[in-house]
Amino acid sequence: MAWVWIALMQVFYVPYLHALGATNAEIGLGSSLPALMGGLVQLATPWALAKFGSRKALVVSMASFQGLMYVPLALTWHLSRDAAIWGTIAAFSVSTLAGGLHGPAWVDWMGDLTPRRMRGRYFGVRNRVFGIIQLAISVGGGVLVDRGGGVFAETMVLFSLIWAICVLFRTISSILLAIQYDPPHIVLHPGQSLTFRQFLSDLWSSQFGKFTVCSFLLNFGANFSAPFFAVYMLQDLGYSYTKYTVMAMIPTVATIVTIPVSGRLIDRVGTVRPMKFFAIVIATLSLWWVFSDNFWWLAAVQVVAGITWAGYGLSAFNYSIEVVSPTRRVASLAYANVVNSIAISAGAAVGGIVAPLLPTVAKYHLQTIFLVSALLRIAPAVMFQFLKQDRRRPSNLSALEKFFFDPRSPFRSGMERMPFMRFLRR
Repeated sequence: MAWVWIALMQVFYVPYLHALGATNAEIGLGSSLPALMGGLVQLATPWALAKFGSRKALVVSMASFQGLMYVPLALTWHLSRDAAIWGTIAAFSVSTLAGGLHGPAWVDWMGDLTPRRMRGRYFGVRNRVFGIIQLAISVGGGVLVDRGGGVFAETMVLFSLIWAICVLFRTISSILLAIQYDPPHIVLHPGQSLTFRQFLSDLWSSQFGKFTVCSFLLNFGANFSAPFFAVYMLQDLGYSYTKYTVMAMIPTVATIVTIPVSGRLIDRVGTVRPMKFFAIVIATLSLWWVFSDNFWWLAAVQVVAGITWAGYGLSAFNYSIEVVSPTRRVASLAYANVVNSIAISAGAAVGGIVAPLLPTVAKYHLQTIFLVSALLRIAPAVMFQFLKQDRRRPSNLSALEKFFFDPRSPFRSGMERMPFMRFLRR
């Protein structure tokens, strides 16, 4: 049930700000501030878990509160322009804060419920189901908003209906979480748990710490441009809400088709090899938006984006569960999310601030942001290549999988022999 809420929230938050008249800088801040709050609050997750006494109590309480925050979100358009924009950002930020507080506890909970040997397949199938629901709900929502015909009041009423649906389905999902089994687990007191200072001191000495640094840099580079794809399509390319929603949902379709394949691959070759490959592809994604504004070209780019981001997210998620010991998992995941939230918010904020200062190097000004974003992703894509491989050796691979993921393949061994790779190992 939460998938309906997530689908609508992910697709229509930025268009809602755009419909309220938000500027590029306000949209950048509206994307960065919730991400920052949702991450920083996770510094308190170990403390909150100790206070609530169980993962279920923390997750259910915060999920319920999270849904209720969409009530004021549905009413902000009645205010003046500035009050409506900042009220929307505030309501969404508080909702994201509640989600951030319980996020690591939910991941730890799911890590205990799913056996290691089938995590890739399970979360792959789970994400496929989510993708199907996200596709249907979001396309329906795009058609619904378009029925406003450009009339402000009618469009806002339809947006309010979308936020009301979010409240309903997030509440139902909270009820379902309340009846889900929570295996026995150790809840550490705040004094016994890993501290944020200890986590930061281990960034360059532990594998999870190095992974966190790579994720930080990749998220910064990606979110430098992330808030502006919607603005680019709606404003520069003149897409209708329906056409925008179709374009936004193409990655979801690609995810639906390929994510179980990624899950099975992860179960056979481990999490690190796929993550390295997907990071390289992700580094190039925003660059392709500079070359052409043709709809079918961008649709193809979105297909690749859906496959790679879904595969990267699934491998990174499973890696985070596996590489950290169970007693340190909640705190480590929480602190990693804090670091990544800073990257996400800083990337979006810097992008919004720098955007007006950048020269126009292509047909549209926003394409310059996409180019800079691609340049910022190069360093973390290279750094990912130095994470230690899984202990599991690849087995039962197809010829294509052997080419990309078997360390003995010409592709992998050739990369290892590249001069810049040898230089970075020194």
